[in-house]
Amino acid sequence: MKFQLKDLVDIKKIQIFLEKIYFFTGMPCKIIDSNANILARIGDNCCDNWQKKHKLLKLPIIFDGIQWATIIQATSPLGDISNYDEEKNKFMITLLNEFIEIVQDMGSRQLQLLRKQSLLLNKERDLQEIKQRYEVAVLNSDYFIWEWDFKNNELYLSQNWTNIEEKLVGKHKNVRKSVRYLIHPQDRKTAIADLKRYLRGKTLYYQSEFRIKTPDGYKYVYNKGKGVKDSNENMIKMLGSMIDITERKQMENEIRHMAYYDSLTNLPNRTFFANKLEETLQKAKEKGKKEAVIFIDVDEFKKVNDSLGHDYGDQFLKIIASILESCIEKEDFVARISGDEFIILLTEIKDSSRIINICERIINVFKNPLEIGNNNIFTSVSMGISIFPDDGKEAKTLLKKADTAMRNSKVEGKNKYCFFTSCLNEKLNAK
Repeated sequence: MKFQLKDLVDIKKIQIFLEKIYFFTGMPCKIIDSNANILARIGDNCCDNWQKKHKLLKLPIIFDGIQWATIIQATSPLGDISNYDEEKNKFMITLLNEFIEIVQDMGSRQLQLLRKQSLLLNKERDLQEIKQRYEVAVLNSDYFIWEWDFKNNELYLSQNWTNIEEKLVGKHKNVRKSVRYLIHPQDRKTAIADLKRYLRGKTLYYQSEFRIKTPDGYKYVYNKGKGVKDSNENMIKMLGSMIDITERKQMENEIRHMAYYDSLTNLPNRTFFANKLEETLQKAKEKGKKEAVIFIDVDEFKKVNDSLGHDYGDQFLKIIASILESCIEKEDFVARISGDEFIILLTEIKDSSRIINICERIINVFKNPLEIGNNNIFTSVSMGISIFPDDGKEAKTLLKKADTAMRNSKVEGKNKYCFFTSCLNEKLNAK
């Protein structure tokens, strides 16, 4: 009597194991029988679109001298191919070899039963061996494996969660309590929203980024997973993996800081300020609030640079930035937009008194000399003010009018502030 592979093994178990491989390695694979029929598959077209560009790994399943099936696996990940390395390849082969052995063990056991050759193997012992071997593979990886049993509302965390916190390993009866304990309070809402989006069928896979608690503080992780359904298409559990992405996040933050902050003063730069102004004006329009833009230019900065040198000039600008930050309120915003030009955004202005108070505060600070090294430098600033929506409703208009008012302060003798008025353009052009 000739047996088919599907008569010897549970195809659903094959599919579940392939899903574990896929979620763990990010690489598509499929298993075909000796007649090239697909028994189980997982991933992007199951390698069909990879044959032209990528080498495929083919592993035969042989026992009792017969090749029963073949596992076909793409040797490149779905994401950035440059991230793929030999260690991941070795680990993927380890998983696949484990799968082959499982099929061999199951197939051999069934053949022995049908041929009445040897005693039955203890199923529970076999499953325990498989679990132990799988956990060894997990321990040697950077991924933390989790399983959420919907029916019993239990969360299982793999052994290598000891790298995060030892008491987290094993089963957790209260999933909600575990999530509340693990996830950073500021990230819980987003993490739960990502999960709900997947459970409602909005995404093919569940994925989310958030911070989790560790003995060394919070770390960023990338979490991904997929549900497992029963014969009635009801989701009974979720399987997934998690990896530490703290270093990647730190690098992203550094790049973001370089893009949006001034490297000398560490104040927001022109780009950041432009985005902030647009965002703030939109909220002000919705709430019917007033905003104020103060354009600031340091008087005689060129003389400081020319007489003392650029190093002193840099220290000088750092002190200016610090002074401006100390003069504004918590809800206000200051940025450096060019060499010796700064700009302040005052939010939710009720009347001009708050604007005047801050401008007077700034002018009074500069009545005293600034100490840089062994030098005491006297300086001042000229300021121009435009108000939303009185002087304009668009960011570009407000900036232009604040600049015009600042230039008028320069013309009037410096070391002062000036509100924009419609006659300023004519006045400046006449001079």
